[in-house]
Amino acid sequence: MATLLHKGWAQTNLIPRDIVTCWNSTCDLLEFMVRYHKPISKITCDEKLGQLHKYHLSAEEWSVIEELVTVLQVSIPVVIMSYA
Repeated sequence: MATLLHKGWAQTNLIPRDIVTCWNSTCDLLEFMVRYHKPISKITCDEKLGQLHKYHLSAEEWSVIEELVTVLQVSIPVVIMSYA
């Protein structure tokens, strides 16, 4: 895999941190999760990977995350404008 990365065939993406004092970081994290829904689900549903299985999300939980992203995306510009 590292060889493929060096050849530019694949791109690495870091998971954004959820910072308590920076509430829009939650939106960044949730957007990342929605973008990488399939790989996250594949990793967390594999019981062979042990502890990661407990983080597997149901279809309903994924739906809630998608709704939260929509709400937060609309809210961020409004909050920024209120401080300007």
